[in-house]
Amino acid sequence: MRWGLLFDDIAARLFGLAGLYVCFLYANLVQQPVDPDLSTEFKAGLLLFTGAGALTYLIPSFHDSAIKISRGILGRIVFVLCSLAWGAVVAFGLEMSVRSGIGPIPAEFGRIAVSAMVFGFGAYVFLFLFPLGISYRYAANFGGQATYSPTTSGAYHPGSGRMPEPKMQVDIGPRNRDIFDFLLRLPLLAVLGVTAFAFLTDSVAPTLELDQMATKFLIPGMAAAALLILFKPVMTMLRRPIVDAQRMPALKKLLFVVLALPVFSVILFYSVTYHAIPWVWQKMNPAPEASLRYVVSKNGLNDVVDGCLGLHFQEAEDRAFTLCKLDAAITNDLLPGDVIEGTGSLSRYGHSMSALRVVSRVPRGPVAPPAPAVILDEEGNPIEVEPDAEEDAETAAADSDNTPDS
Repeated sequence: MRWGLLFDDIAARLFGLAGLYVCFLYANLVQQPVDPDLSTEFKAGLLLFTGAGALTYLIPSFHDSAIKISRGILGRIVFVLCSLAWGAVVAFGLEMSVRSGIGPIPAEFGRIAVSAMVFGFGAYVFLFLFPLGISYRYAANFGGQATYSPTTSGAYHPGSGRMPEPKMQVDIGPRNRDIFDFLLRLPLLAVLGVTAFAFLTDSVAPTLELDQMATKFLIPGMAAAALLILFKPVMTMLRRPIVDAQRMPALKKLLFVVLALPVFSVILFYSVTYHAIPWVWQKMNPAPEASLRYVVSKNGLNDVVDGCLGLHFQEAEDRAFTLCKLDAAITNDLLPGDVIEGTGSLSRYGHSMSALRVVSRVPRGPVAPPAPAVILDEEGNPIEVEPDAEEDAETAAADSDNTPDS
């Protein structure tokens, strides 16, 4: 196991993801006049520079090519200087997002992210680029595609009448096994696993702020979901795997991208937004308890999971979501229009329903007719009249009072 190469691959991918996140921040800063001292052209240049560096570290073939090209002294100096400048730009973007409030990371975690980027990337440059240069130990073999050569297994025995079976020997350069090929399925599986676990095991509602953010960033969120679904085929195209998988026909690829991918992307985006993010945020950020009210929009969802309700925010009736693992003794008796109050830990993106109570209910069953009105006659005796005849009886009583005695 070449541990230096393994940690180089992992660190480069992590810094590439950080660079992509800052690209998202700069894309918002270009459209918003957050800092009047920075021109639009300067911010656009930062966006392009950050994106180029992020792709260099995120895409394995790009990173290997950059290391291979910069093996010489002059090339290494240029690459180290460009990397340091890129790390400073990424840290600057994180700092600007903390000060401006743009982006989903709150201020207290933004400071930690800035510090981690500065010290972590500085350590990476020192260990893997200069002066130790761990990344350059295998640079001579970087950048090549996987090669396949036939070999034979076992020895040939003349009396056996059997020839040795041909096999394919794979040479992919310095990596005996490319860990990247084994990790391609993990991002999507991890996201789906966390989302399903949060939906089936805990009752954490999204906040209205998270719902508004999901509406604002719907298109980027769907694009991220589509990239997550296509993560394995996209990365496989960027670097040839050890063993070629069976390819999907072109027509099926086209139908999947045109018809199925948008649907799957929307489902994945909203599932992660309304279930995974609130649950993960609650686990990572302890918050004080608070009570919020919700309106029941749908019931009868208990066939799959106990205690499921369709709810919408009391402040926004058009923003609905589904929440499970609530108290079934309460939810089974609720109808659309009932108002409930959930009490529990309330953070920026999640509200835990540790306690639940019913605030108001809509009328149940047929409405009972009003009781008949009681009117007194001249002698004080009660006269029972039907509700529809109440006005006529009052008018008749008034007329009798105004009639003179004969």
